[in-house]
Amino acid sequence: MDIKTTVEQLPVVQINFDEIKLGLEVNLKRYENLVVTEVNYKDCKNTRKELTSLKNSIETFRKTKKKQLEQPIKAFENQCKELVKIIEDVEKPIKLATDEFDNIVREKNIELAKKLISEMSEESGLIDFFKEKLSIKPEYGNLSMTESKIKADIEHQISFLKVEQINYLSRLNAVEAVVLELNSQIKSDINVDDYADEIINATDSMVVINHIKKDFEKIKEIENRAVESVPKENIIPIKSSGLSFTIVRLTGDSESIKKCLEMCDGVDVEVLEQGEI
Repeated sequence: MDIKTTVEQLPVVQINFDEIKLGLEVNLKRYENLVVTEVNYKDCKNTRKELTSLKNSIETFRKTKKKQLEQPIKAFENQCKELVKIIEDVEKPIKLATDEFDNIVREKNIELAKKLISEMSEESGLIDFFKEKLSIKPEYGNLSMTESKIKADIEHQISFLKVEQINYLSRLNAVEAVVLELNSQIKSDINVDDYADEIINATDSMVVINHIKKDFEKIKEIENRAVESVPKENIIPIKSSGLSFTIVRLTGDSESIKKCLEMCDGVDVEVLEQGEI
């Protein structure tokens, strides 16, 4: 069923344009370069009113004719709108039903993507941190998306993350080797886990290593200062008999140290220095 016009006639409007134009050019020529003075002021005011009236008459004629000519166009538009509404009344329930079905398909695609990511990540060789980076993209819910397309995209994600993981493990191994060497020189071990975020985000392991070395120097300085600050003559006796003594270095949180000192009943304890590592 094709819509078509049964009667169509393009509007043709002709006015006595040339006649009016010629008359205006002749009659208005006398007003060109008119100079308003006190003498002709009143005449000029009347001339202005005549010109305004003439102009308004043309504008009124134009608007009236335009309104008349637009009537068949408006009637045509109203008819088309009425036909569209008849179709929309039937289309609306069908649209709602098909949209609901489309949503079911989208949800199935998303669930399929979740299942594929779970299965493929286990076989990927990725560590947990990089497994969690596998994402369910919004386009997986597209109606045109198929299982093979989703799977191919997840494989692409895994390939990219494998490269990231290789670089990360390389940085981690370099950092662990340096920390192992540094820890052999101090009593308070440096924990690699404290630098986990830096290792992940850094592009070069030396950035993290330089940071760790700075922390190492601080720890080493504190430990050396602690040892040097204990005078040999100020020993802390741990037996009231005075037959032996022990110099003790306590490391822990303040609450634990406080409890430990409270347990030294009958022992003369002198705190020589406190600090943080």
